[in-house]
Amino acid sequence: ITLSGANTTIDRAVFDSTIIGEFSNIDNLVQIAHNVNIGNYAVIAAQVGIAGSTKIGNYVTIGGQVGISGHLVIGDNVTIAGKSGVTKNIADNSTIAGFPAKDIKLFIKENKKNDLEIEKSFIDYLVKTIKDKNLSSLEVTRTLADKHRLKIKINIKQKFQIK
Repeated sequence: ITLSGANTTIDRAVFDSTIIGEFSNIDNLVQIAHNVNIGNYAVIAAQVGIAGSTKIGNYVTIGGQVGISGHLVIGDNVTIAGKSGVTKNIADNSTIAGFPAKDIKLFIKENKKNDLEIEKSFIDYLVKTIKDKNLSSLEVTRTLADKHRLKIKINIKQKFQIK
């Protein structure tokens, strides 16, 4: 194993063994509890906590600040996005994200839906404010879901036909 960071803790097992596979890399501030079995070629980023008796497969990548509950099985070739909370077993060849962790495609779909709902309600608020205050134009900059800055420039006469 390669411990590339400081303050990593690997607890010894009580009844079985805590095993770290060959060519696995473990970063700073990682907590690996008792009886954990990590496969070969795993990469574990900083500030990850792995609870006891968890089995992690080969070629697994775990992003920073991930929490993994105990007594789980994480399959081979799994990628876990940073800040995810793993509470259930993960099948081979999966990419997961979020809390509770779920398939990345579902995670992205749900976040896009939430972003659209936020954007729609924000635009509704702007339209109401513009109408209530009888404004001619408005420029708003707003951050949505930490992804990008959304700049909305509204010309009342053109967009909403207000006199």
